[in-house]
Amino acid sequence: MPEIALLCGLTGSGKSTWAAERAKRGAMVFSSDQWMIRLYGHHMPRELFDTRVANCMELIFDQANRLAALGVDAVIEGPTWRRAERQRASQRLAASGAELTLYWFDVPIDELRRRLVIRNAALPPNTFEVTAAMLTEFAGWFEPPTADEGLRIVRVE
Repeated sequence: MPEIALLCGLTGSGKSTWAAERAKRGAMVFSSDQWMIRLYGHHMPRELFDTRVANCMELIFDQANRLAALGVDAVIEGPTWRRAERQRASQRLAASGAELTLYWFDVPIDELRRRLVIRNAALPPNTFEVTAAMLTEFAGWFEPPTADEGLRIVRVE
């Protein structure tokens, strides 16, 4: 049975590195940041960003469902910081027939800050620069996943 892996964690938690390893083993990886940057560029107002990323995610969900029907694993690195975002993903991917797993990259904020300095010094292509202030703001938005969400959760530390 194919797997659709949803990656959940703040910037610098290791999601992209983990996804790259899965790609080497045949999974198709979808990164909302890559889609957003290629389609729209780096800078835009927050409201416009939110609308555009929601549109990108709908397309990503369609593609992941199609891949699952073909027996191909998919990895989705997109907005999953909030419970509502994870529920939307779960609803959109439920009909795929794939095993849906939420991989939660749980890394302490001090370690994320350390990694962020290294990341920003050599920003990988198709990624957004995230400042220390932004990371603090994002951490305030983050809602840790819980068992009652109905997803299979694998904690990655």
